[in-house]
Amino acid sequence: MEEATLMGSLIGELEAREAAARARVEALEEELARLTARLEDEREAWSRLRIARETVAEVIMDLDGSGATAPVAGGAEPENPLHPGVRVVGAITVPHWRQGLSAAVLPDVYRDIIEPWRRTSTTCSVTRTTSLSASDSPAPSSRPPMAR
Repeated sequence: MEEATLMGSLIGELEAREAAARARVEALEEELARLTARLEDEREAWSRLRIARETVAEVIMDLDGSGATAPVAGGAEPENPLHPGVRVVGAITVPHWRQGLSAAVLPDVYRDIIEPWRRTSTTCSVTRTTSLSASDSPAPSSRPPMAR
């Protein structure tokens, strides 16, 4: 009789363990389904961002026409021709300023931006130089001095 009770107890214990294992498997399957859906959403977002980056690079290349290289599809970045070994972020690179560097090294888009400023500053300095050379002292201002 003791043996039958022991066997019944053992069978009950195995059934309880089986039920717990089944519950864990079902919970993991639910988590897997949730993670699979989340993974698919993230892959879709990644794909949209990659396509947007490639499209923007193509548009910039079409508008710029300066011969700059666009990022390569597949994740590899082009090598920076001005500084080998430096990763290019974006489609247009601008060198760091240093003494003697002219605006000619800038891409067309940047030169178009600074050209009106250059013309204005040149005109102002020529006018200022001409007025100062015509009379040895600057013309007095009719405005009151600014308060500090």
